[in-house]
Amino acid sequence: MVPDIPQAALPPSADRKEAADLLEGLEALREELGSVADELIELLRQAGITPPQDQNPSAH
Repeated sequence: MVPDIPQAALPPSADRKEAADLLEGLEALREELGSVADELIELLRQAGITPPQDQNPSAH
């Protein structure tokens, strides 16, 4: 269950890049980490963070 936490302001772009990298790693390790990863992924996505590949689809 995700706690009801007030939304913080979006972080500066360098912090958003780190958060996006973290999200990408969490999604890759989702099965190994279990429900903790699911909760963190949900919180990051609610904060507007997307994995790097979602941010630049034309970079492939």
